[in-house]
Amino acid sequence: NGILFNNNGTREITNLEVQDENILSIITEDTEMFSKKAFYDREESIIELFDNVTIKRGGEIITGDYGILDTDKKSYKVSSKNSNKVKVIISNTQ
Repeated sequence: NGILFNNNGTREITNLEVQDENILSIITEDTEMFSKKAFYDREESIIELFDNVTIKRGGEIITGDYGILDTDKKSYKVSSKNSNKVKVIISNTQ
């Protein structure tokens, strides 16, 4: 489900809700995100991810139950209902 608007002949998404029984994926210029459910709000500049969340950027992989990505600041946070469940993997390629 989503809302589109016309911006000088280009259709752009303002709000989007996506849900998948297995895993959905959202890929931006520098980040890959996976979850079972996601919301995008252009006005707030956020992508929210729910259930089986994985965010990959560069050499980082972070998993948990909930994730939020600020598309303006290019920052993200992952949390979990059980604080012991968040997992971070950082690969140093240098």
